[in-house]
Amino acid sequence: MLRRSGWQESEIDYSTLAPAAAYCDELINSTDLNGNPITISRFGCNLVLQNRRSAGDVIRGIRNASRLYLTYGSGGVLQINVENSIALQQPAQNPWSNCTESLNGGWPAYEFGDGTTGVSGLLRKATGEPTVVVSSRSIGDTPNSLSIDFQDA
Repeated sequence: MLRRSGWQESEIDYSTLAPAAAYCDELINSTDLNGNPITISRFGCNLVLQNRRSAGDVIRGIRNASRLYLTYGSGGVLQINVENSIALQQPAQNPWSNCTESLNGGWPAYEFGDGTTGVSGLLRKATGEPTVVVSSRSIGDTPNSLSIDFQDA
């Protein structure tokens, strides 16, 4: 999908595709419609577009249905990763991390603090309030323009 939407091979970090694809294709235990135990892939995708959609909308739908996210790697190339628990998503400490200990078996990218525990007081106002603002669009602000039928394997 990325290549068909204009991304060049040199702009995509293919080394991140294989682990993400392997995780999505990993077999998990499930139950069929009759209550019988079966083994299926964690995620699968069959896509039919009945109306014209932007490439961004289609890729976003696939990403959201498979817990995938896109980032840029250190060389500026696009990477694909699986959103997961911190232990699976970030098992080793990054060189730029300021964390001194792991969290739930994984390593946060950055640790914020008010400075009272020895952890950085960066991104704090003089009053001690955080200057970081987390925001998102409400579900009401997102139009219902994508419908997907899921069929039991």
